[in-house]
Amino acid sequence: MKHFRPPTWITRSSISYPTSLLLILAMVSFGHAEDTQTNTAESIPGLIIWMSNRDGDWEIFRMNADGSEIRQLTHNEIADTNARISPDGTFIAWTRGNERRSDVWIMNVDGSEPRQLISNARMGEWRADDRLVIFRKRNETETYLYDLASQTEEQIWPPGVKLDVREVYGAKPSPDGKLFIGWSPKPRGTWIFSADGKFQKHVHGGCEGRFAPDGSFIYWVMAAGTFGKATLAGEMQDPLYKIHATEYGHTYFARLSSDMQYLVFGACPNDQHDHNTSDYEVFLMKMEDLKPAWDVPIRLTYHPATDRWPDIFIYQDETPPTVPLHVKAKADGQHVRLTWEPSEDDETKVTRYRIYRDGSAIADVRNATTYVDRATDARTKYAYQISAINMVNLESGPSKRAGAKTSDSVPLIPSGLQATSGDLSVRLNWSANPEEDIREYRIYRADASDGRYKRLPAVTQTSYVDTLVENGKTYYYRITAVDRKQQESPRSDVAWATPQSRVREGLIALYTFAEGQGQTVHDVSGIKPSLDLHIKDPDKVRWLEEGNGIEFVRSSMLRSQGTADKFLQKLRATNRMTLEVWIKPATLSQSGPARILSMSADPSQRNFTLGQIASDVAYRLRTTKTSPNGSPELDTTTHILKERTTHLVA
Repeated sequence: MKHFRPPTWITRSSISYPTSLLLILAMVSFGHAEDTQTNTAESIPGLIIWMSNRDGDWEIFRMNADGSEIRQLTHNEIADTNARISPDGTFIAWTRGNERRSDVWIMNVDGSEPRQLISNARMGEWRADDRLVIFRKRNETETYLYDLASQTEEQIWPPGVKLDVREVYGAKPSPDGKLFIGWSPKPRGTWIFSADGKFQKHVHGGCEGRFAPDGSFIYWVMAAGTFGKATLAGEMQDPLYKIHATEYGHTYFARLSSDMQYLVFGACPNDQHDHNTSDYEVFLMKMEDLKPAWDVPIRLTYHPATDRWPDIFIYQDETPPTVPLHVKAKADGQHVRLTWEPSEDDETKVTRYRIYRDGSAIADVRNATTYVDRATDARTKYAYQISAINMVNLESGPSKRAGAKTSDSVPLIPSGLQATSGDLSVRLNWSANPEEDIREYRIYRADASDGRYKRLPAVTQTSYVDTLVENGKTYYYRITAVDRKQQESPRSDVAWATPQSRVREGLIALYTFAEGQGQTVHDVSGIKPSLDLHIKDPDKVRWLEEGNGIEFVRSSMLRSQGTADKFLQKLRATNRMTLEVWIKPATLSQSGPARILSMSADPSQRNFTLGQIASDVAYRLRTTKTSPNGSPELDTTTHILKERTTHLVA
């Protein structure tokens, strides 16, 4: 680590450090986000909508239930709130307006065809019969049922009897209409009533009460981090869900899916609460027999704005898509181009097509009805079939076979060439060519950008370390692919690097990952005491064959075996630091931020973290003006990460 003058956003405060562990990942692909259990391997066939003020006012957003494919559905300068998905997943109804004037709007679930539905009302929720529960009057003290087919409404609350409360806000009916649940300011809390008003019960001082989708119980926001549960008579039961004590432990906006298999909710940091300004994020928990099925919930949003009031729809489908028709295979030199017509699915949507070659699956294709198979050999016959897969992972039968015979052609130009500078060395990495008959890669180097390229030794792998270089001098590289017939591709794009002697001044720890095997990554800085790193799960880590790196094939970590005292002493003495790491992300869908380099005691207490959020980098630093978790954080916003080796310095 080299000392440097910190940027002004650090110097306005001083750095404070708890005793903690050091975790370092270098030249790696990472595992899951730090404080979530990302269950993306388990298909979640549904969608979630929610409200966010990330563009300056309240808008409606949508994503798949696994957190992917986030889209903004509304775009205007009027608040869009209280959005709810229809029971069949076809429409979204919501409130547009403010405290003085609001209307109920409706649109297709993809955000198309928005239109005003009801004037001077606020959206409540959908009933199973496709009627809308809406609210009127100030504080939503009157409840109506609106029938979409007849465009008529009837008032269902309040009952014509005297109540034990002054007012009831947002009274929602049970699925059978016999009970209501609402909130009252006096006596304050959640109440349950019979439709005729003869039964009245104060359940709890909490809020946001609602009936279970099947009408068998009620649930509400009971306390920070806890969703209460009670019988229809208002008798308390064990909580529906209680979040573990984490940074995001203040929970609101609970919503069970119609099959009661998933609970979506919002949570913000423990020291926040306000629904309009707090850093609420959307979380998801799987439920089995109304008990949490995961150790921790999936965190689905990562944005400093307020993400609140989520709703969830889970697809129910037992019929696979139709078989793809008119599949055609045409040889394009040594490659094969496939085309087909889209499949149909009346219940959910087709999400991808699976390509089979000679009976084995070779690829999944999303959002397209074409595919080019480049992993082919010359002068070879291939037979293809295609199936369609929908949102709930139901797969159609295979299509009719389509065949093609390849010819011989020059290899494709190698892609993804990168040059990384080292001390008296340059490391080259590139992507493997897809052709099956690639024999070797030829490397060419020049000493100037417009200079004459000289050929270096050929290699069979997709990396090369050039050690015949001088520090401070820039070198330019291009590569080609050569097949078994000695046909050579055109040269790749240029990559360049300038070797530099490694900085030693102010160094605290250095990990070069030169061991190549074992469970320990040694601190080779020479600064005592050494702070070696231990591989937590050796079976989840693979040492890179070309050396100087490890790959996380499954979620794991490297961590120090003792406290990082030498870090604490040096950083407290100087109030400055530099973090430097070489990484190659395995995926650009990480969140969290997923830790790359961190010094922390647990997920909610850290000194610093350099992490990944999708294709951006997040940097958290604990100071006297941040939370114990280093928030707010500093993020890049220009999508700097690619699925290739990247040199990061903070």
